Amino acid sequence: MGYITEDYYNNVYKGEAVSDLALLIERASDIVNMVTGYKIGDVAGISSAFIAGQIQKATAAQVEYIDQNGGTTSGGLSSAALGKFSYSGGNTEDKALICPLVYSYLEPTGLLYRGI
Repeated sequence: MGYITEDYYNNVYKGEAVSDLALLIERASDIVNMVTGYKIGDVAGISSAFIAGQIQKATAAQVEYIDQNGGTTSGGLSSAALGKFSYSGGNTEDKALICPLVYSYLEPTGLLYRGI
């Protein structure tokens, strides 16, 4: 289950229009969960409105970031050839998997703490 709804993304966060929003919400929620060391569980169970809000903002930012960086598919066409025709280009550089804003939103929550 995603940490945000399509309504939250579109009307509260006011994110850029993306295709496959429901899928990207799930992927972004998974990434936020990984970044926090699986401490979140369900946002509805978090008693602090501030922490829940930061998780939602981080998830929405990650949705936008995934879409802006090629969606859920990795890379792009780097080269192709057919007979004498050849093409090179596309996305061959490694891009960060996680939006830098995710860390910024989650930092004041304590969810990034890895100590004991």
